[in-house]
Amino acid sequence: MKKSLFYFLLCFALCSCVTNINNSWTEEEKTNLYTACIGTALTNPNVENAESYCQCILEKSLLKYKNGTEADKEVMKLTQKELYDFSESCLNNIKVKSINNSKYKNVTSSIDDIDFYKLVEVVNLDENTSIKLKITKYLNPVTPPDDNKTIFQYSFFEEKTGYMISMNKLVSRNTQKLSDKQYLDITNKGFQEQMKGDLKEVERILSPIMKNVKVVQLDGNLIINDKYFMKRVSYFNDKNLDGTILENVTCTEFHYVTLHKKKKYSLNITYYGDDKSVSDVVGLFNTIGGSVRFD
Repeated sequence: MKKSLFYFLLCFALCSCVTNINNSWTEEEKTNLYTACIGTALTNPNVENAESYCQCILEKSLLKYKNGTEADKEVMKLTQKELYDFSESCLNNIKVKSINNSKYKNVTSSIDDIDFYKLVEVVNLDENTSIKLKITKYLNPVTPPDDNKTIFQYSFFEEKTGYMISMNKLVSRNTQKLSDKQYLDITNKGFQEQMKGDLKEVERILSPIMKNVKVVQLDGNLIINDKYFMKRVSYFNDKNLDGTILENVTCTEFHYVTLHKKKKYSLNITYYGDDKSVSDVVGLFNTIGGSVRFD
């Protein structure tokens, strides 16, 4: 069984299972799946109890698939949203850290990661602020809408797939009063106390443009190039794309938020399509997001 392939696709998507009785798994296939699951879950900050989570994944996999070979084959056909739906119940049955605000961690992208993805630096200005970001070479600059909110956009589309990177800004009374760390500390506290740490509550307050939205990760404890950030990872269908070739295509979005010079900045890194593996998108998007710098 291709153990790393099967579980790595499952681990980040944090998915729920459909039952289907079978008894054809070998002991080796069971052991391989569980072992691969443990190895990846231990590096996933959203899974607090790797053993319980992986036991759940194993049990549901035994019910859904006839054997390990079928599991490998069928998992490759799932979209990222389907991967999330596949194992969601495993997370609901164990204690999961929906948001980690106990200790800030530095996730600034390394030179090795930037070189691995062959990213190039782009520089954009917002009044007296210089914003630097490493992006893929094939992305092209797009003239942003004249809304006084969008600072930049880069995109690349090919038939029913594509990438979009953009940054927006917002000035409000809250941004005038708070530092980046104060803003995140207050946001983290509100999520834990008012929303009870429930990601579904976050889904309810997101824009109605995001149809069928699933928030799968919320990290409010990040440091990137000496600034404090929050990151939200979600899957959805973009209502703005209804009637186009991209209608109902899954959008995988990494949304980063920080404050700088009394403004709120939001960096959005989005993939449109169902043909990329979860591991490919996660590695690339984390590296791009971890490269942002404000000067």
